Amino acid sequence: MLGRKRHMPTYKCAIIGPKGSGKSSFIQRHLTGAFDQGYYPTVGVVVIKLMFNTSRGPICFEMWEGETVECNEAPNIVLKQIKCAILMFDEGIQEPFINFSTYYSLLDLVPSHVMTSICCNKTDIKTCKNNPLRLTIYRCTKISCKTNLNLEKPFEYFARKLFKDQTLVIVPRTPLLPAQVKLSGEDLLGKKEWASKASTEDYDKALPKSIQR
Repeated sequence: MLGRKRHMPTYKCAIIGPKGSGKSSFIQRHLTGAFDQGYYPTVGVVVIKLMFNTSRGPICFEMWEGETVECNEAPNIVLKQIKCAILMFDEGIQEPFINFSTYYSLLDLVPSHVMTSICCNKTDIKTCKNNPLRLTIYRCTKISCKTNLNLEKPFEYFARKLFKDQTLVIVPRTPLLPAQVKLSGEDLLGKKEWASKASTEDYDKALPKSIQR
């Protein structure tokens, strides 16, 4: 029937990991494209839907993130009836094994058929020595919320399993915004002066011929 909306398959996905590992930044990167260097702890339980276009059609992951998920009643809420789970760690800290066993053991609370993806975030940070966590978890995905490294890999893995298609790929969207950079007053003034001098003609010249006005 014309005009009938197509149903979008939606799956509950839990994201767990130590404080400051980048769980909220990971979700916001996908949701808005923005990256904020600041740390803002999650309060309570947050549910955000992330939608992706794939070569097999659209798919939605309902992301559940909970405050201090390792204690109280949060695991019962966040990990209940999930289809997939992302376990995230900070690869840039000096002691990457802090809380690792606590969070890794949470995966024992979910059925064995639940798909999991272990992600080591902040791989853009150079450590002074080999990270033992990196050497221990062989199947972890190295990501960076700051540089956009492999951010879609966990969802592509889940989608391939759900659609039973190993050739499935996520269709690229508008490029994510670069990480925020703090500018001095002089830098901001210079940018304003440059913008005031830029003309429409100069802008058109910078465009590829195929899209020039």
